[in-house]
Amino acid sequence: MIHVPSEQNVQADILSKLSTQTANGNKIVIQELLTKSSVRRQTTRLLEIYAISEIKDWRGPLIRYITTSELPADSYERMKLKRRACSFTLVEGTLYKRGLSPH
Repeated sequence: MIHVPSEQNVQADILSKLSTQTANGNKIVIQELLTKSSVRRQTTRLLEIYAISEIKDWRGPLIRYITTSELPADSYERMKLKRRACSFTLVEGTLYKRGLSPH
C-alpha cells in the first residue's frame, strides 16, 4: 500500500471530507448510479393497456407513449411529450416521476 498525500489526490480528499461532514446534524449521502433496475417488473401488459385507455388527464398521453409509443399527430405536441416522458417511468401500471429521493 502506498500513501498518497491529499494534495495529490483531490477527488479522494473531497470524498473523505464528504463522508465525515454533517449539515444540520444530518449525514451527507453519496449517490450510486444503478445500471440495472432493482424493481421486478410485471410480465403481463394486457390489463395495464386496457386501464391506460381510460386516463383522460395529463398522465394518459405519457403512459400511452411509454407503453405503446403512441404519439400525438401535432409535431409540437410530439416533441413536448417525448421530452417530458424522459422524466417518468411506469412500474407495474403506476406512473412515477424520476428524480433524486431526499431520503
